[in-house]
Amino acid sequence: EAELMVAHGIDDILLANQIVDPKKLQRLARLQRCARVVAIVDCEEAAVDLGAAAAAEEVAVPVLVDIDIGMHRTGTPPGKPTLAVARTIAETPGLQLEGLMGYEGHILGLHPPDEKGAACGIALDMLLETADLLRSQGLESATISAGGTGSFAITAAYPGITEVQAGGGIFMDLLYRDAFHVEELDFALTVVATVTSRRAERVVLDAGFKTLSAYHHPPHPLCRDDLVLDYLSAEHGVFRVAPGREGPKLKERVELVVGYSDSTTFLHDRLVGVRNGCVERVFDVLGRGLVT
Repeated sequence: EAELMVAHGIDDILLANQIVDPKKLQRLARLQRCARVVAIVDCEEAAVDLGAAAAAEEVAVPVLVDIDIGMHRTGTPPGKPTLAVARTIAETPGLQLEGLMGYEGHILGLHPPDEKGAACGIALDMLLETADLLRSQGLESATISAGGTGSFAITAAYPGITEVQAGGGIFMDLLYRDAFHVEELDFALTVVATVTSRRAERVVLDAGFKTLSAYHHPPHPLCRDDLVLDYLSAEHGVFRVAPGREGPKLKERVELVVGYSDSTTFLHDRLVGVRNGCVERVFDVLGRGLVT
């Protein structure tokens, strides 16, 4: 994905996953000749390997240390363990220490807002206190990257955070609205399906899990309350008609708000951009399948 972005003129990228495969490290190092592609590491071994790849290509790779600030997925523990990794980066030829990164993904579903804000603050303070520790030892921490769509409103306003990693917010979806309580953004990604079979109590659409995902959150019809999702099969979306309602007729189109944009966009070759009821642009999803 980073290679595709660079090829299309994007010249400042954060690759927010640790790369460990030797061939991928070589590709990452080579990208530095065309763009600034920031890498992350969460251990000294990964830093040494990345440095070797950078030195072999005679380039400098900018690096953030990935810190575990409560999600317990990736990241080095805050404080002294992060300091040790940062020192290794600073001392390794071919690497340039840029700062720190963390993700407070464990707080996204908390509610009410005061509880979520407090938990987010605890997580971000781990990141910022570690940055202060690095600075006290003369180590660079200009970039402090955190957040996502589920917490961007809190994280973006938090003093000391310099970058927010909110990607899904450009589409918005029901997971962010219903589970993560994001109210500031409007739905922009929908799937238009057609009623292909109709019974008194049931409507079948030509959009199953090959078209949109219900794994993280079910889709829901836009601007109508007469349908309730029963299930998605490969080719079909099966909905129950709400009691006392007629529901859509055979051949009628139904616009669905997706449950989770991340698990829907990669299923499609193109996205159709619509403004005021008119097709304005068609976007090719060129990054689809670029996972190796």
